[in-house]
Amino acid sequence: MDTAAERHAVLAQWLQQQEFLSVAEACRRAEASPATIRRDFAQLVARGVAERHRGGVRRPQRDALAMVPFAVREMRQAAEKSAIARAAAALLAPGDAVFIDGGTSTLHLAAHLGAVPVRIITNSLRLAVAVGERPTEQPVEVHLSGGYLLPRSGLLVGPQARATIAGYHARWAFLSVGGVHAGGIDNTDGLVVDLEQAMIANCDRAVVLADHTKLGARSLCHVAPLARIALVITDAGADAAALAAIRAAGVQVQVAA
Repeated sequence: MDTAAERHAVLAQWLQQQEFLSVAEACRRAEASPATIRRDFAQLVARGVAERHRGGVRRPQRDALAMVPFAVREMRQAAEKSAIARAAAALLAPGDAVFIDGGTSTLHLAAHLGAVPVRIITNSLRLAVAVGERPTEQPVEVHLSGGYLLPRSGLLVGPQARATIAGYHARWAFLSVGGVHAGGIDNTDGLVVDLEQAMIANCDRAVVLADHTKLGARSLCHVAPLARIALVITDAGADAAALAAIRAAGVQVQVAA
């Protein structure tokens, strides 16, 4: 592993597979020095990906229903999410307005916007900063909702955020979800779902950005039936049966290369 970012991603993945990871084990598996691994562990702890434990780190001990920290989720299927985001950005035409929610899949859109001038309405602080800091060929206008900052997520939620979204109309809504199945789309938090429902209600076409691990999966809160979704963009690892179930519901599916 050549870079710290690569080591952090792999260490986080190992922690999802086992509850505790010692310095000695991480050194052996990552072929890195104890000093390097201790620095990596400190970074993971600072980002909420791990908790300190004697001799190493452990997986965060949280309520099973709590939202997984953004720093953990953004490391999962990163390449697939980037390909999906690229395909979604290609849908946009000059002058389009687009709602973008605050998931890890939609955050990858920041790297693929700017080929055409568009207007973004979002409740994601992370996306707003990422878009604002990136030089683009064409102007990308960002409208950020107000609201309550959901801990460890970078998301603005609540009545003020919903009222902001309801005050706009967009051609598109790009959504990250916790699951896509024959019954519809789900997510993990009721406050997040509330904002996604407002985006769906105020757009012409809702597009779900979902890597293959989300297809056929269910999550805690129901967002909308598939009838409200125009397109699901996923990756080449998608299960054929899961894709067939979505298409059978009358929803278009695009597999990003």
